[in-house]
Amino acid sequence: MTSMFTMVARILILLVLFHHGYCQIQPKSCADLYMSNIVRQSGEYTIYNNNNQPFQVYCEFQHGYGYTFISPATRVNVDIANLVTNRSHVLVRDRRKDGTQYEADLSQITSHKNTPLSIQYNTYTSYREIQNPSMGPYVYVGFIPVTDTHLRGTEGYQMDGQDLTFTNCDGNSNSYFVFLFNAHGAAPSSYNPTYALMQKQWIDGARALPRGRYLPDAYFSFFEMHFGGCGAYGTPQHLPQVSGAAVGLRYDISCPMPVDVTHATKSVSSTLVGGHVTYTCDLGYTRAFGDLTQTCSPTGRWTGLTPSCQSFPCSSHPCQNGGLCFEIEGSNYVCECTESFSGTHCEKPNM
Repeated sequence: MTSMFTMVARILILLVLFHHGYCQIQPKSCADLYMSNIVRQSGEYTIYNNNNQPFQVYCEFQHGYGYTFISPATRVNVDIANLVTNRSHVLVRDRRKDGTQYEADLSQITSHKNTPLSIQYNTYTSYREIQNPSMGPYVYVGFIPVTDTHLRGTEGYQMDGQDLTFTNCDGNSNSYFVFLFNAHGAAPSSYNPTYALMQKQWIDGARALPRGRYLPDAYFSFFEMHFGGCGAYGTPQHLPQVSGAAVGLRYDISCPMPVDVTHATKSVSSTLVGGHVTYTCDLGYTRAFGDLTQTCSPTGRWTGLTPSCQSFPCSSHPCQNGGLCFEIEGSNYVCECTESFSGTHCEKPNM
């Protein structure tokens, strides 16, 4: 009786916790939110870090991918790996002093296109330290690593598919764009105020956004862009048009690698949304059930059912005494017997 009472009490406690949300799995990314409801609208959401601490983000949802903008009000650790699955580029938005917003895709220059961007939170491993460390926490976007920068090297970044480059004049290895949340209201560094060509190209080349895609103003923060060695150093102090910037971190929805099927080979075009897996049953085998072709859906799951391949009904030669085997619907067969025999398998001599 006591054990039964204990079990019932535990079940009731679990029901109460579940009702209040304590047993629910908390979303760790915009991708988690999207996969749980693919009709969600872009907007502000609460997600959680690996320590289950909440913070605010703006999720921009597209079909099968999107961008995460971290709120500058964030004061907990951010596990960047939860937010970024595609490091080929970032989406940089800036807010002009007249209230309008612009954006540009920033990526590696052509000569470094195989090097993924380094996206870090409050660190700069393999890259140069920023000039405004007291204005953290920050999101650090590193372009060319320190080990690949050198005197008279061609460096820079690519914007919307166009290389914006400079010749490194002194060997300084700065190659980053950092977005500073300035938790303690620190004053910015007075380091080398400039308005170089690379900054002007970014500002002049960015695309104007329609108001329906505007970020809330609170998502724009102080920033620092630094390239070279004679490339650029810029903050809102040096750019007369810009009051702040925000970085969108790209995520792609993907499906897990499809399972292997016994007696079949598989061909996977892609595990991203819209990708396909095609199963082909081995020679002598046929589909028993399931779907031989499946598509990766925006929910991060493969459509259809995993197929099963089984041997052809007649491959075991079930018909005896010279009977002929014919396959019929499904996994069934029928034997056509000679005049001298009858029965399901032609096993009975005719008298």
